[in-house]
Amino acid sequence: MFAQFRASWRHLIHAPPGRRFQEYHSYHLVSRRARWIALCSLVLGLLLVTLGLIALVTPGPGVLMVVVGAGLLARESLLAARGMDWLELRIRGAFEQGGRLWRGASGQLRVAAGLLGLLLLGAVLYGSFSLILGV
Repeated sequence: MFAQFRASWRHLIHAPPGRRFQEYHSYHLVSRRARWIALCSLVLGLLLVTLGLIALVTPGPGVLMVVVGAGLLARESLLAARGMDWLELRIRGAFEQGGRLWRGASGQLRVAAGLLGLLLLGAVLYGSFSLILGV
């Protein structure tokens, strides 16, 4: 079971960006064992995405749950796989542009951005604890 998981994971991470999830979907389409496994993956994927979206606004591993759930959906649905490939390219582009902006910024601007990030993090943590503890 773990060997099959490792092979599946390797196939996913070594595929080229923009085609990664579609190739992952095709790989699993060929190696499908039983129909009920596909149904379980779809249900679990939808559940994880839903719970992850809820966890985004509450303390918890929301992003991780959404990513894992979307990966399960992409494994079973070509439409979801295409959506994940499209999203991956957009996220990679945004990170590359952010990296170029960061490298071109002055030292003072970097310090100001870091302090603003810490302030925002503190505000989010304070708001989360206030909601949880009712303070």
